[in-house]
Amino acid sequence: MDELEALDARDRSDGTPRLRRLRQLPPKIGRFLSLLASSAPAGTIVEVGAGAGY
Repeated sequence: MDELEALDARDRSDGTPRLRRLRQLPPKIGRFLSLLASSAPAGTIVEVGAGAGY
């Protein structure tokens, strides 16, 4: 966590645009999560911490 916070602080101070600072999942992981969700039994699915994308 310390490493991520340090990286975020550096990105904020060096002018890295906000959308580039977001640590999103790569597309192949997003597709995998979609496959898991679509093949799960009917019910409620809760997504926690998948970034700003999927």
